Amino acid sequence: MARNSPGKKRRKGKKRGPLPALAACLAGALLCWGGLSTVDRRIRAVTINQSPPLWEIQEDLDQEGSAVWRLTILGRETTLDLAPLQDLGRELSLILRTPPAPVRLFSTAYEYVSGFL
Repeated sequence: MARNSPGKKRRKGKKRGPLPALAACLAGALLCWGGLSTVDRRIRAVTINQSPPLWEIQEDLDQEGSAVWRLTILGRETTLDLAPLQDLGRELSLILRTPPAPVRLFSTAYEYVSGFL
């Protein structure tokens, strides 16, 4: 039988976008980074405990009670202050707890009317 005979339809492969390949590459990179950090910590624990870590995160509290993160990546330390984000979270929670304008208008009108009665 001939390959391209008119009686048989040829199946086409399923076309996939770049997302599965991108996801596989990202998963591979994350697994490699996790493996490298695990191996690095084991080596430092056994032999050279004084060497800086591959990456490390420490959370401290400031005098004002705000969180400060100390990041160590490849031996270089960086400090990240989270106080502005905490302030933003507090303000956002106040905004979300504030009733909408019609409710505030109705409650103000009710207080005004109940003051006369």
